[in-house]
Amino acid sequence: MLEEMTRIVPITGDQLNELVAAFVIAAKHAGLSVPAEFVQAEFLPAPHSPPSKLPFPKQAIYWFAVGELCLKVGKAGPQSGARYTSQHYNPNSSRSNLAKSIMCHKERLKALVPNQMHEEIDGLNERTVGAWIKMNAHRCNLLVDLRLSSQVLSFLETFVQAKLQPLFEGKLD
Repeated sequence: MLEEMTRIVPITGDQLNELVAAFVIAAKHAGLSVPAEFVQAEFLPAPHSPPSKLPFPKQAIYWFAVGELCLKVGKAGPQSGARYTSQHYNPNSSRSNLAKSIMCHKERLKALVPNQMHEEIDGLNERTVGAWIKMNAHRCNLLVDLRLSSQVLSFLETFVQAKLQPLFEGKLD
């Protein structure tokens, strides 16, 4: 059932631009004005290096994916640089992050990734999960101009979550 709910994760420049264009239209229908040039898409293929900082004057929506499976979508405002750069790679860094989700739900992840990844996932621990994310996950960043409100950023996060159906979002059984 989870496989049916997942969506293809945009990874090409054209796909990311289509996602931004669809968001601009959805925002307009919600009564929000979002110039497309205020949202810059960035794709970091696996293996990737985490960004060193959240560029100023930006805020961001970002997600991690293994193949076409979206794992987690995140949001970072101008005061949450650590959220954007490092917290998702360390299970002990925050209350909710990708590394912690992977550690708590290895079987859920294994059910949706290729069999050749299963042994690696079984062997993950608090010290190695961050390196595994960097090695195996793509990262996409949507850098949003700070002139857009925090409500627009929240709407974009919800829009991306609805489009990509991330594995580790919402209530996990």
